Amino acid sequence: LGRMITAPPGRGYLVRVPGSSQALLNDAKLAAVINWVLTEFNSATLADDFEPLTAEEVKRARSDVLMDPLKFRAEFWR
Repeated sequence: LGRMITAPPGRGYLVRVPGSSQALLNDAKLAAVINWVLTEFNSATLADDFEPLTAEEVKRARSDVLMDPLKFRAEFWR
């Protein structure tokens, strides 16, 4: 996930996947949870200049429904 978060589409993907996007958390809390997962479990792959997700970024991403997560991931990693 650390490599994925370096690209804007990847940042949005982490918010938009089922489970994240429908979580009963406000935008700030969801950003905090995703940032925690990234730093706790993906620190080895995070860039030195990693910028944590913000509540505003989460709000924007949540408004763009991800219809096919598997297709997105396949296209992202090409």
